[in-house]
Amino acid sequence: MSKESTLEFIEDGDILVGKVKWFDNSKGFGFVLSDGYDEEFLLHRYVLQRIRMDTLAEGAKITFIAFSSSKGLRVKEVLSVEKDDQLEASGEYDDQVVVSNCCIPARVKWFDAQKGYGFVNCFGSLEDVFVGASAMRSAGFTELQPGQALSINTAQDAKGTWVHQIHDWSTEPQCSPVS
Repeated sequence: MSKESTLEFIEDGDILVGKVKWFDNSKGFGFVLSDGYDEEFLLHRYVLQRIRMDTLAEGAKITFIAFSSSKGLRVKEVLSVEKDDQLEASGEYDDQVVVSNCCIPARVKWFDAQKGYGFVNCFGSLEDVFVGASAMRSAGFTELQPGQALSINTAQDAKGTWVHQIHDWSTEPQCSPVS
C-alpha cells in the first residue's frame, strides 16, 4: 500500500493493534508497526505519559487509536499494552496498562494544585481514584473543585487505577467511550 493510499485509508479514531518497532526515550519518540499497513506509526512520549509510561520495549504489543496527519501516520492514544512473557522475563517490560472502555460519572473528592494530584469518587464505588495534573491539563481544566461533577475514563496497572480522561459533566455529560 503506498503512503498516499495508507494516509487516505486511516480515519481519525481507527483502533489498531501493533508492535513497537523501537522507542528511544532520549529522543522522546518511536515507531509502531501494524499488520496491513506499510507505513510506521509515530509514537510520541507524551502519548505514553498520558498512561503513566515513559517508554516501551521493542516488540511490545499495543492497542492504539491512529490518525493521519500531513506528516504521516501517528498514534493518538494508547489504549492498552499487553505483556509479552519473553520481554517480561528479560526485565525490559513495564506493567500492563488497561484503559477503560466506558465513561464513569464521578465527583472530585479533593485536588491540590501544588501537589499536582487529587482523588475523585466514582458513582457506585467506594474506591477513590487518583487524578493527576496531566489528565486535568490535557482536558483543558486549570483547576478541579471538591464536589465538581465529571465524566471520566480510567486506566489501571499494577500500581492502581487513575483517571485517564476527564470531561466536565455540565458541558459534556457523556464522554465518548472508546469502542
